[in-house]
Amino acid sequence: MILGAVVSRDASLLADLRAWRSSGGGIPGPFEAWLALRGLKTLPLRIARQSASALAVADHLAGHPRVILPATSFGGVESTWERRARWPAETAPPGLIRLSVGVEPAADLITDIDQALGVL
Repeated sequence: MILGAVVSRDASLLADLRAWRSSGGGIPGPFEAWLALRGLKTLPLRIARQSASALAVADHLAGHPRVILPATSFGGVESTWERRARWPAETAPPGLIRLSVGVEPAADLITDIDQALGVL
């Protein structure tokens, strides 16, 4: 679920956005509001866990000869790998794999990554 806000001083842009909201809907229902509230309640815990795990994984992988450079996070709570060069129009190097660290225990992630790097 994605919620957000738009703020602008551009009257024309706001008019366009209001028209789009009128036809597309712009107010979350009770269930969506509950999901957002539930997510906000655990946000500090999830961010702290993800940050600690990401740091542990980055420290472990620093200097490894087969490791990719830092990349943008995917923003989920689960760790995700993505091989960028699988699309014809992609300009990423063929061996580039992006890793977004989630909330899993850092030791489990490091074990999985070491296992994957050993197979490559």
